[in-house]
Amino acid sequence: MIGEPEHWGKGIAGEACALVIKYGFTELNLHKIHAGIFSPNKRSLRAAEKLGFEKEAIIKETIYIDGKYHDNHRFSLLKRDWKMKDD
Repeated sequence: MIGEPEHWGKGIAGEACALVIKYGFTELNLHKIHAGIFSPNKRSLRAAEKLGFEKEAIIKETIYIDGKYHDNHRFSLLKRDWKMKDD
């Protein structure tokens, strides 16, 4: 999470996520990485797809924020799909 708005939209979170994904697959030998993103966070939804994650499910009205319920979008990335993207 990038907490300071002046740092948003500069690709910092995407770059950090790409490094974590690489570490998870290359050093920890993970098979699958999951991500959950709440519907108001449009930038993170786009970033997950740019990183190669595929949407697996939408869990309806999971969290209540500012007087409204929001969905939780569940994503995953398999190592074999990441390796193909990385080649």
